[in-house]
Amino acid sequence: MTRDPLRSAGSRVLPRPVTGREISSEVLARFRRPQASIHIVSPYLQDYAFLGTSPLSTLLLNHLASGAQVTVLTTPPPGKKAEAQRKYELLRRLHERGVRVLVNGRLHAKIYLFEESVVT
Repeated sequence: MTRDPLRSAGSRVLPRPVTGREISSEVLARFRRPQASIHIVSPYLQDYAFLGTSPLSTLLLNHLASGAQVTVLTTPPPGKKAEAQRKYELLRRLHERGVRVLVNGRLHAKIYLFEESVVT
């Protein structure tokens, strides 16, 4: 019998695909805990409210104010004027407040990485 490397590492294997709402709920749960660093990779970055809570920018800036390192990797603002202006303003505001903002025109991945703070 072969050992399952995920189970032996203490990870749990999900019995079914995870829904978008479950992903959002888990990401929001991470935002509610202290973090040492947050890295968000999303080509479609917008300043939307996470499940009816604060806008993404507020959540990120709150963690930045608490000492977390915050990095955002996204695509350049799109060609549509109003949409491009909103994204440009979001990225400018985050950058001016201290968020590390990276832009890549070929980005397609979507990743949220959280490194929780350790209290000793």
